[in-house]
This record gives sequence, structure tokens and C-alpha cells, in this order.
Amino acid sequence: MSHLIQEYSKHCGVELGFPILGEHFFPINAEEYITIDTSNSSQASEYPYWREVVSLLRESMSPQIKIIRIVHPEETRAIGEDLALGSLTIKQVNYVISNSLAHVCVYGFSHHIASAYNVPLVTMYSNNAPEYCGPIWSTNFIDLKPQYRNGKPSFSGEEKEPVIFSIFPDKILDALNSLVPFVSPPSEKVNYIGKLFHRELLEVVPDFYHPIKELRGRLLNIRLDEAHNEEILEKWLQTNRCSIITQKTVPLELISKYRRNIPCVNFFCETGGFPDEEYLNSLRALGVAFKLYSATPDGEELRNEINKYFDFPFERIELPEKWPEDMEKATHFKSKKKIFCKNGIFLSKAHLKALDRSNKVIKSLDFLKELDHFYLYEQK
Repeated sequence: MSHLIQEYSKHCGVELGFPILGEHFFPINAEEYITIDTSNSSQASEYPYWREVVSLLRESMSPQIKIIRIVHPEETRAIGEDLALGSLTIKQVNYVISNSLAHVCVYGFSHHIASAYNVPLVTMYSNNAPEYCGPIWSTNFIDLKPQYRNGKPSFSGEEKEPVIFSIFPDKILDALNSLVPFVSPPSEKVNYIGKLFHRELLEVVPDFYHPIKELRGRLLNIRLDEAHNEEILEKWLQTNRCSIITQKTVPLELISKYRRNIPCVNFFCETGGFPDEEYLNSLRALGVAFKLYSATPDGEELRNEINKYFDFPFERIELPEKWPEDMEKATHFKSKKKIFCKNGIFLSKAHLKALDRSNKVIKSLDFLKELDHFYLYEQK
């Protein structure tokens, strides 16, 4: 199949021409800027790493060059940009992009605008491919394809695991560096990004109680598996909604008292030891969601667990055995997961155990267990 616009041209019986674009002035308080369009048309094309892209751009460009973000009008979260524009008319968007030094986006309306103005362009693709919808009016661009499943785009508006997640931020910087002279190569090479990295997660080990501003009113994961202290758990339940992670049962009286503040109770047991069925049925009667997680190796013992807890939410988790070869060079990591305890704030369970507050990779089994939450990279 050829490009969609070429198909339209053929079926309409007309030659493909060059677009005529109208512009309306919009004041931008910057002499030089690049634009990024973070809006998206579907769940499958929602790129989760824009904040990391902006951070790398800051390191790779002169501070005189500003970052202007074109965003959906209802988007309120800042990602480090200098200016967010969310209520522009189409003609104002045309004006802003036409004066940009470069444009970065997921495929859609704005990448065709940048192409028509011959603005250096980096376009990411998700559930589609540049062969069908890529820029057509210029050659001053680089297309970034994801790792398609079965080698082909899904053409679906929703994907269980969006393939666009496979486009790492440093690849965008590499592309810009190839197109324009004012963007330096990225300062890091990304080795791996876990599928849960983009989700903020706050975990509290109940060995202290201090409702600091960062935790006030937030949803917390209380790690009773690290310190089973029901008195401190109750204090957190008085001020926050708390999911509970535990290897032991929690008194039903306590759960009943604060059930409106308990979204879920997660039981993690590596070798059985789950609560009995009577306890689980009592939880269910209270209207409290729960789930059983087992790390029991595949075999008869696991099959017995599955049969015993057939009527309850049950999931087997596979524990990694060794460090993946493709991540061997990773030296540092980022995480939106934070673990709070009496000794401070840590980015992983491995760092908590080592009382290490750095962001250097610890090559241990505990670190591997949480890999889905991490962004691994090596500094150049």
C-alpha cells in the first residue's frame, strides 16, 4: 500500500500538489526555539517519555534556545518546557511551527505542517508506519519506527503494550543531532526502560510515621513485608489511602475500620504461606480487593496452590535468575518509584537494603525484581 495521501490523490483523479497554509501571528517570547507536540490521537500513540526527552534537550542545547510545547487543551502537567500552548487555532499552530528551528512529535497533524514548512522534523510512529502517513512535502526529516510486533503496525487505537514505548529518548536526540547543528549528541545511552517506569509509585516502610508534604494525601503502598508494624500502618491509614503489601495477615478489625482507605491488599509469598480461605472470604465480604502473588517454582507445589486458591485472584511471578546481557553496560538508573523509611528515601529495594541513596545500578537479585520500574542508562 502506498502513502494515504497518494491514494486519495489517485482515487480523486487529481495530481498531488503543495498545501497552502494560512497563518495567524502568536506572540512567543523567544528569538529561537524548537517545538514539541505532545498531544496524541489515541492510547497507542501516547508517548510516556517526553519529560526525559526535554531533560536531554536541556543538556544538549544552548539555554538561549527555548522549548515550546504544543499540547492538548486539557493537559495540565508540565514536563520541563519553557512554554506550553494548549488553546491555539490551526493557523496559530502553523505560525508557531513555521518559525521553529526543529519540530518533534508523534505522527499526526503537526508533522505534516512541519514538513510543509521544511522545518527539520523528527517523527515517532506507533500503530502506523511512515510508508502510509509519513511527511511528504520535504526531505528534511527522520522517522523513528518502534519495534513492531511481527514486523507490522497494528493500526489499532489501543495496544495492550504500546510499541511506541520501544523508542527511547536518546534516539530522538540522536536524530535531532543528525538534522541540526545546535543539538549535541545525548549525554547518555539508554539500555532499558521498564514498562512501569512512567508510573509514579510511592512506597512506605512502616518503621516511621511522618506525614511530610510529598506524601500528604497521596496513594501509598505500605510495605508490611519489610516491617510488619500494624500500629504505624494504622497511623498512615488515618491520613492516606494505602494499598498494603504483606506476607502475613492483617487483623480484619483494622481492615474493616479503614476499608474505605484500602484499595487493595497484596499477599506476596515466595513459598506458599497464604492466608486461609476463611480469611480471604472475610476480606471479600468487607468489599476489600486483594490478590495473591506466588513465586513458587513451576511444579506440583505450584499446581496445588493454583487448585487451592482457584476462586481467588492469583498470579504467579517469575523471579529473574541473572542479569540480562543487553543491560550489562548500564551504570545508572532513574525511577519514579520512591521508598520512604526511617533511614531516608531510596530508589529501589536493593538501595534500601544497602542504605545507598545514589542512582547507580546495583547488580543484585533485589534490583532485578523491580526492573520494570527502572530507566537504565550508561553515561557517555
